[in-house]
Amino acid sequence: MTGRKYEIDDFAFIGRTFEEYRRMFDFGTDRWSGQRVLDCPAGPCSFVAEAREHGIEAVGADVMYDRRPAALSTACTGSIETAMDALDGVEDLYRWEFYDDVPELTSYRERAASRFLHDYAHNGERYVPTTLPALPFADGAFDLALSAHFLFLYDDRLSRAFHVETARELLRVAD
Repeated sequence: MTGRKYEIDDFAFIGRTFEEYRRMFDFGTDRWSGQRVLDCPAGPCSFVAEAREHGIEAVGADVMYDRRPAALSTACTGSIETAMDALDGVEDLYRWEFYDDVPELTSYRERAASRFLHDYAHNGERYVPTTLPALPFADGAFDLALSAHFLFLYDDRLSRAFHVETARELLRVAD
């Protein structure tokens, strides 16, 4: 069965939890406590909210942050459903090292979205609307910039030049 792959038609508005970031980036909270960290594009990740609980001055940036919480909630629900449905029949292509199965993966996505939506509704100043590759931050405004998966998923839709410009921009705003 060659040619099988995980496919979705649009850009997914799904997020990861702080624990997923911690493991994915080998992110130590002690190292970054008191530091400014940018998550971009952050989507509905719970990183910003949870990092703040660890004393990290986290900020999220995403094109979707110009919307109200109710609209983002609808986008999260639809994207999670679409993303999980797209795994049907191609689960064997996924590396099941962190999650046990699709229901557990779904649970992580839902928890991230729930925590994000609560924080976004109550602490909107932490979330900056922006359209990549340009970022509205000064040079060196952050000590670290993270990008969870966006730059790795859409190489079929976004040009090499876009990827290079975005990487340069993330480097520009992070010392």
